[in-house]
Amino acid sequence: MAAIVVGVDGSKCAQGALDFAAQEASLRSCGLLVVTVWELPNEVMLSAMRALEVVESARIGAELMVKKAVARVGRLAPSVVVESFVGSGRPEKVLLEKARGATLLVVGSRGRGATAGLLLGSVSQRVIGRADCPVVVVPPTHSGC
Repeated sequence: MAAIVVGVDGSKCAQGALDFAAQEASLRSCGLLVVTVWELPNEVMLSAMRALEVVESARIGAELMVKKAVARVGRLAPSVVVESFVGSGRPEKVLLEKARGATLLVVGSRGRGATAGLLLGSVSQRVIGRADCPVVVVPPTHSGC
């Protein structure tokens, strides 16, 4: 299991969190687990065919996002052993599960959701105090978001 877990969602804040986590993993000589989670959009009634298309599109997008994140870590911190995980469901729930027993959980201060204008996003708010390991919330000044 990786000692550091980082959540990514494709936002600039998540990129800052990824960069921080890669540097931290390099400094600590430990592994890094890059986690992304996709959810179905809050559309009221999808037809069965449309729902399958949306699910497949979300899954493929998440897999591409995590591949790009892993490649970025390889460039930033080539000595770090990187694993990845793509899941579905509530991001905070998956992140908390994956961070069980980790040394550190790293998230951006806000993501791509409807709360993007707020200082602290909903996922980062929900993992603070609930994780069984220390949580680093990378601020906008570090990540450029």
